[in-house]
Amino acid sequence: MPSSPSIESLSRYQTGVKFVIRPHTAPLPYGAGGYQNGDEIRDIIRGLTADDVVDRVEFALANPPTATYPAPSSDGGGAGTRSPATLTIVSRLDHHRESFGHARVVKCRLSPSANDSATYVAKIYDGAEYPLCDLRGYDCMSKADSDYSREAAAYEHMPPHLQGSTVPRYFGSWTFWWDEDQGKKRQVRMILLEYIKGDCMQTVISRALAMNRATYKAMFKSPDDAPLDYRLFPSESDRLKLLAQLLEAETRLSHAGVTHRDISARNVIISPSASRPERIILVDFANSTVFALTEHGMAYKQESEVGNDLLPPSPISRHWACGFLTRFRQWVPPAWLRDKELAQEWLCFRWWDSTDFQPLDHGFLTEEANHPVIAHYRGEREEDMELRLSTLLREGGD
Repeated sequence: MPSSPSIESLSRYQTGVKFVIRPHTAPLPYGAGGYQNGDEIRDIIRGLTADDVVDRVEFALANPPTATYPAPSSDGGGAGTRSPATLTIVSRLDHHRESFGHARVVKCRLSPSANDSATYVAKIYDGAEYPLCDLRGYDCMSKADSDYSREAAAYEHMPPHLQGSTVPRYFGSWTFWWDEDQGKKRQVRMILLEYIKGDCMQTVISRALAMNRATYKAMFKSPDDAPLDYRLFPSESDRLKLLAQLLEAETRLSHAGVTHRDISARNVIISPSASRPERIILVDFANSTVFALTEHGMAYKQESEVGNDLLPPSPISRHWACGFLTRFRQWVPPAWLRDKELAQEWLCFRWWDSTDFQPLDHGFLTEEANHPVIAHYRGEREEDMELRLSTLLREGGD
């Protein structure tokens, strides 16, 4: 049996490629994470595996993306006005990602555009470039549709104040026709995002690991057995500043009704700036869940519905279990991996008195009353209050 062609060899989206994009309304999101229409969308792939040889183009032609109403367009051109435009690929941006099961990510320009030099990121959900089926049984077209619908829903439900600061600015969902051989055409979906300059956090880590292996190659039988030389990484102070931004970003997103469900180094961009410190931007919401659109969404009140004056919960309670130690084990101080309490102490040090988030709620403080870090910080707070009270009494204050 001939082997199935690799996903990379099928890639159509190379530098210089052009096509016309039109506004499109994404379907309601589906898949794992509480969405109403669940995991099993199609039976057409039943009995097939990733090892079966199936022409993905013919499969895509026979099973097109979910049909929805076209998005309303307006006069003018470019991303902001949502009119048809010609997209030109400037470069590929998905080289750091695994080729298995992901959308294509490209840097692009649009014409006509209010700013011809402006660049964007197009995330293209072409099922013909996905694996035939994934571990959950999705066929390539269902998986592409799921990724598209979930990511579009996440960006469309994010409050404006998070776009451009915590996540890239979003310029809508789009569709285009791709010309195949023998006059065949098929539709492909995509979203358009702000282009963020910077390095993927995983790229920064991988670069340091490569230097680490090269440095210790002669000293160890296997370079991977060498201890990590953290001098090859950004400084611990810089790493913790970025980690704090990351945990705050995840907390704010969750408070706004969107949970990422795939926070990892590969989905974090570290963006430099001449006028301010480095910042982190979260990307890739293909696995995300919008609470308001889940099975329990009717009971959920988004931030905008209950008032924007309500603060997000404290990152202390949100991240008290320290799941980030596993996901960012090569980024956090190595001592934290041996003693989680050190990470919890940092959480309290960083946010105990923060006015940007809600105070720790009574239930959390009661449940963790005997935890040494919480007991220490509560004790200091009580001592500070007693000191202030005694000072007021001595000065005759009330």
